[in-house]
Amino acid sequence: MPIPIEKNRAEKINRQIAKLQDEITGSTTDVRRLLQKAMLQSIQADNGDDVAREKVRVMLDAAIDRGLAKSAITDGPGMTSKIAELLDRTPSLDHAAGLLYEAADLLTEAGHQDAAAVLAIAESINTAANVEHWRTVSRPHVEVITPA
Repeated sequence: MPIPIEKNRAEKINRQIAKLQDEITGSTTDVRRLLQKAMLQSIQADNGDDVAREKVRVMLDAAIDRGLAKSAITDGPGMTSKIAELLDRTPSLDHAAGLLYEAADLLTEAGHQDAAAVLAIAESINTAANVEHWRTVSRPHVEVITPA
């Protein structure tokens, strides 16, 4: 004797699958957003803000609650680089570091006292992977043409 199957069972299963996939996508978005916020806070922590260091821990705990693997990151030195690796943001950080190095050089040439602070920020996010390339790319190039 055949077992009766609930009417529209396949549609219900497909809706449940779609709902679970939406939850997974939402969790991934939440984790990335929390990691991006944690990275910004870790940059501030690298520059001496102890409150920001605690915020990094809180945001990482929240990311773990939303689905990040507990073994994905460990607390300690170099949090900015660790978080950047999770986000695949190393090239972006190199670009930002290159721009900040160039800004520090320009501020130094102009005699501004903020040059040391900008240099410290550049050092805190430097992943040392490709900064020289970005520094070269971001260096202003000025061509002076004299009328003939």
